[in-house]
Amino acid sequence: METVLSEREKELLEVIRDCTVESVGIEREEIKLDSSFYDDLGVRSLDLEDIFFRLEEKLGVKTPSMPEVREFLLGGIPEDDFFDDDGLLTPRGLEHLQELLLYRDLQEIKDKIGEFTLPSAFTVRQLMGLIADQRHEE
Repeated sequence: METVLSEREKELLEVIRDCTVESVGIEREEIKLDSSFYDDLGVRSLDLEDIFFRLEEKLGVKTPSMPEVREFLLGGIPEDDFFDDDGLLTPRGLEHLQELLLYRDLQEIKDKIGEFTLPSAFTVRQLMGLIADQRHEE
């Protein structure tokens, strides 16, 4: 399914690409709308924080912190309902992530996502949405 982006969304995507390339040095073409920062792009927590800092500098908006990314991914579901005793996704957690990741085949990544690897579900599209929300609030 191809997503049609507005001019503003295209511009934001390009700024995210710029900041990601500057931070981690990957090829610009690798950064797609539904790329997971962790799994697809190889970005780690400190790299993502650097990307957020660069975005704040370029866009003049507050970007999410890592705890805010986690809260976003949890979607208000208590961690005890999101993960089982072994730290794996519960059916409720899996269902919620499927709603967040409409454009991804969750079956391909569900075994990689657990209590400590939840940020691996965070995508470029989601970051764009969080920044757009922040811009709208300001």
